[in-house]
Amino acid sequence: MQPFPGLSDDHSEPLFLSCSDIDHTFDTESRRRALDLLHNGNTPYQLQLFADVEHGFALRGNMENPYERKSLWCVKLFWMLTAF
Repeated sequence: MQPFPGLSDDHSEPLFLSCSDIDHTFDTESRRRALDLLHNGNTPYQLQLFADVEHGFALRGNMENPYERKSLWCVKLFWMLTAF
């Protein structure tokens, strides 16, 4: 499986990855392959990795978990500050 299907070697638009440590869709091996590709390419990128949260936490965060609640707001705030 290719981490970023369709991402070519000459891709130059910035890529922001906000990842959860527990993720069945983008596991540790896939993240490492993606970082290797990004590091060797021309794509500017940033990676956030949140420990002890599951895939989708930024959309459906567990508000009972203080760390997950803070992580959720961190992701959303960073996205708003950089997207506009």
